[in-house]
Amino acid sequence: MNEIGGEFWFDPQVATGDRGGLPVFLAEKFSPKNHDYFFTSSGRSACLLLLNHVQPKKKSVMLPECTCETVITPFVHAGYDLHFYEVELDLDIDIEKWLLQYQNTQPGIVLLHPYFGFDTIACVREKYDEIKSDGCIVIEDITHSLLSRFPIPVEPDYYLSSLRKWTGIPDGGVLIDCSKNVPITPPNEHDVFFVSTRMEAFALKNLFMKDENSDGKDIFLSIFAKAEDHLNHTTEPTAMSEISSSIIANTDWNEIFQQRRENYLFLEKRIKDFDDLLYPVMDSLPESFCPLFMPVWVNRERDSLRNHLICHRIYPPIHWPIPQHYVQNKLRVHEFYHHCLSIPCDQRYDEACMSRIIDLFAAWRNV
Repeated sequence: MNEIGGEFWFDPQVATGDRGGLPVFLAEKFSPKNHDYFFTSSGRSACLLLLNHVQPKKKSVMLPECTCETVITPFVHAGYDLHFYEVELDLDIDIEKWLLQYQNTQPGIVLLHPYFGFDTIACVREKYDEIKSDGCIVIEDITHSLLSRFPIPVEPDYYLSSLRKWTGIPDGGVLIDCSKNVPITPPNEHDVFFVSTRMEAFALKNLFMKDENSDGKDIFLSIFAKAEDHLNHTTEPTAMSEISSSIIANTDWNEIFQQRRENYLFLEKRIKDFDDLLYPVMDSLPESFCPLFMPVWVNRERDSLRNHLICHRIYPPIHWPIPQHYVQNKLRVHEFYHHCLSIPCDQRYDEACMSRIIDLFAAWRNV
């Protein structure tokens, strides 16, 4: 029985092809706008690159309270004061609360995060012109919404994203400059250790997926962890590798878009049978949106459900572990941490895999 979730994998021997130009999904998402694109080794590296060049009016940033440590630490290392704003339980923003905190804080940078492929920041986007007129820099982290195609009437100054969350590449991030207010010099160096370490892990996971009775899982998991630990301690931006550029240029992104939607919609329809136990955090999936995961709110014993899934080789991550730099007296992020689970629905899987997840929900309810 194949596992569902966890790190992507691919056969390194077939990761060849032309590098091509701008990836199709970016060309379609932002065409015909004349943006500048800087491809980096990770989303963290994209943020480091940006912070090396911008000069905000104040070294302070407003960040969503539901975010990960890799988003926060580049600002910490650059000496920024952190101000976390509240996110509602449906991951939308209460615009009145947000504007009040913005006015009281007057930050030099605001960072917004559309969650899980949904446009959860539309109400703030309407205020971008006012915010930018204050001299504040607006950044959208589009890691979760990279393939979604929702309307963007007003753009931020910058987009940044990790690319590794969407398909099997050893490294990859992007910084997109919409404003061109300051010249940005792209990094020339590659993170050789990070790429080579992940390539080693990919090769071992590829072998494991062909024979899940093999003993290699603990080995490739430890190698992936070693790569992530290295990434978490990097303080300078690096460029994306040629192998990742090649994979991205030769990937069928429309197929990824369609398969993720099909899987999500199947789960969305069937999960209604369990609304006494869990329910989707987001509303119904609109036509042009592409999900990263299906986040579900588990009413009781979230960890029991997660352990039940893991015992059957399904590995749902938790969004989000509470960052060490987070202000601990805020309760909303604790609610997410203790109740939410992200159900894999990516392009590696089909309806049979999603049905297997639903069957395990039913089995857990009857325990």
